[in-house]
Amino acid sequence: MNLSFSKYLDTHAERESKLLSFLEGRHWKHAVAVPARREREWLPRCLASLSRAAEQSGGKSLGILVVNGEADEAASTLRDLPLETLATGPAPLSLSHYSESLQILGVNRTGEFAFPPKQGVGLARKIGCDIALRLYAQNQLEQARVHTTDADVEVPETYFEVPHLEGVAAYLYPFSHRNANGEYDEAHDLYESFLHYYVEGLRRASSPYAFHTVGSTLILSLPHYALIRGFPKREAAEDFYVLNKLAKVGRIESLKEPLLTIRPRRSDRVPFGTGQATGKLAAALERGETYRVYDPRVFDALGAWIRGAESYCADKDRSALSATTAPFASVLDELGAYAALEVAWQTRSSETDRRRHFHTWFDGFRTLRFVHLLTERLFDKIPFSAALTGEKTLLSGLE
Repeated sequence: MNLSFSKYLDTHAERESKLLSFLEGRHWKHAVAVPARREREWLPRCLASLSRAAEQSGGKSLGILVVNGEADEAASTLRDLPLETLATGPAPLSLSHYSESLQILGVNRTGEFAFPPKQGVGLARKIGCDIALRLYAQNQLEQARVHTTDADVEVPETYFEVPHLEGVAAYLYPFSHRNANGEYDEAHDLYESFLHYYVEGLRRASSPYAFHTVGSTLILSLPHYALIRGFPKREAAEDFYVLNKLAKVGRIESLKEPLLTIRPRRSDRVPFGTGQATGKLAAALERGETYRVYDPRVFDALGAWIRGAESYCADKDRSALSATTAPFASVLDELGAYAALEVAWQTRSSETDRRRHFHTWFDGFRTLRFVHLLTERLFDKIPFSAALTGEKTLLSGLE
């Protein structure tokens, strides 16, 4: 067993991954982890699409279905699915047959196995991915990666046909929110457009964290996953934090195809995220309110800071850096940004290493903090329609 796998599995993996002896002798080509809480309405379409994708890939796949929530939810959810029992595993695990190409490993985390307070979808994804890692380490899973999606997603038939690229810590599928009839939902359409707007703003600023963080669209490299000690066990934003870590140990590859279809829905299952955001947005639209987003000048300022910091890593010209960042110096001071650059010079001997240190420190989380602070102090949010015109520039606000 790979030493990094062994250390992670022995020390940090969830208990379910240590209960797999009843699967001895079974092998799968792909594995996909699917959290499920109050998902009986959505799961049938999701599993049917996964089965078609598994058949297309030409090998057996394992769907790891982690059901958490109310005490009787796991039993009722699994009972209502078209599953044929193959084997009964140790509580809380059971293996079932969905189709010739797809088997389902059900994980019951309800009742006596319920999640602790403040842990949620992050723990569900971690359980599923930990199981996949254990199976791979035991030569029972062919691919050195695990997919993770959600019950409201219908995957395309080529879902499992993603080529392996060296150095990639995670792959991200493109996605679209559409109703079953193919139509857009206004609130989800706007929110999805905002997600693209934010990532494009980061890309415009040359941020290495310019990628989507949507948990239902991920493929994780198992060696990289073990290196960062898995998913955080959060109730929400687990996708943001796991990708933030993975981006520091490998490359995040945003795929151009195939497209995942996510069914629009409002949800209160997590304290924040797409379901909560679109619910609030829909209510605001009904009240006639204008949808407002970050001013484009926020991203221009972010770009100025990143270019200035990278230049400082090369020549340590504090006067040039101060001139570039003077309009938002108080924000950088609050973040400890200038001090971080000094640490880079004190601890790294080459420009390349100093830049790497800077981008590891100024990660996706601190980038988001920068955007929020600039919005609070310099640039109020503006109507989305105005943001898309591109009329506001860096110079109009930072001279």
